[in-house]
Amino acid sequence: MAELASSSGGGDEQPQMDQELPTAATSGDFTSDSSTGGGHEHLQMDQRLLTAAASGDSTSMKEMASQDPSILLGTIPAGNICLHISSIHGHQAFCTDVVELEESLLAALNLEGETPLLTAVTSGHVSLASVLLQCYRAPGLSESILEQDIRGCNALHHAIRNGHRELALKLIEAKPALSTHVNIWSESPMYIAALRDFLDVSEKLLEIPDSAHTGPCGYNTLRAAVRNGNPVLAKRIMETRPWLAREADNDGHTPLSAAGMSCHVMVPLSLVKLQLEAISMLLKSFLTTVPMLLTVQQKNEVDPRDAASFYNLQRRTKLEANEASRKEAKSLIQTYTRNTPLVAILIATITFAAAFTLPGGYISGA
Repeated sequence: MAELASSSGGGDEQPQMDQELPTAATSGDFTSDSSTGGGHEHLQMDQRLLTAAASGDSTSMKEMASQDPSILLGTIPAGNICLHISSIHGHQAFCTDVVELEESLLAALNLEGETPLLTAVTSGHVSLASVLLQCYRAPGLSESILEQDIRGCNALHHAIRNGHRELALKLIEAKPALSTHVNIWSESPMYIAALRDFLDVSEKLLEIPDSAHTGPCGYNTLRAAVRNGNPVLAKRIMETRPWLAREADNDGHTPLSAAGMSCHVMVPLSLVKLQLEAISMLLKSFLTTVPMLLTVQQKNEVDPRDAASFYNLQRRTKLEANEASRKEAKSLIQTYTRNTPLVAILIATITFAAAFTLPGGYISGA
């Protein structure tokens, strides 16, 4: 069976991600055909501006910009502008100063498809990323928060994968649509959050109706929770998205059947409990509905001459309700017990215990 793509350890294989930073920010090898997003012209970066951005020298940058504002739009071969380079090095003061001078730099993309916000997140500068996130609230810039790099990862993917929980919550609050993106490995932010056992982040993502829950190899976020043996998260997912328990991966395994093959016993038991509760609720609904129908019919005045017709109607209604409930209960049982011998074992154990339990208990002196 294919291994989970996880960054949370445990010996599982994961998709190979290029963890290298964009081309060295201090490189002096410039060309004139570099490209950036945001509608900027392809300008070669001035060597003095590159040095200032890499060292965080805001004073020199401001002096150059005062003489020629367009100097801030220059790029290096990797497509990085001065704001990207300063974000790589974590120079918060330089970043805020250059954004004040040229706000549109926030929308610039390098050849990796990264905005300065994405670069700050992938470089591990959480405080800087939080400051830049506030800058993106300006009119016309908020959509740039949704940008995905060439691997399909957005800022939320990287924040969760790198363990920045507070930043992830801020990103979700600022742009809930980040939760709908999946990368080239079909990983959603929710799936990665489940792998990392981030219950608070997972809760927020589950509250978003159209948030994605997929993972690689046909896995889903419930499968990730089962893999980690997290019954609390598994139960929460089952309460909000119960159909995920029936979704089979590329090997034909559902999260429940996969749990039965793992060492995490509490997770499959909690799933079975939720499924049995659903069947129990259905049966209770049936047992409550039939007496109610009979009571309502008895309250109505009936012509004695129509007794035969009334009896047939009552009998047909009862049979139809019984048949519908039986089919639905049978469907639920078949669905939830497919590939799940654990349910059969559980039911057999309960039946065996009930058969050998005497009313009132055993009398030791008898």
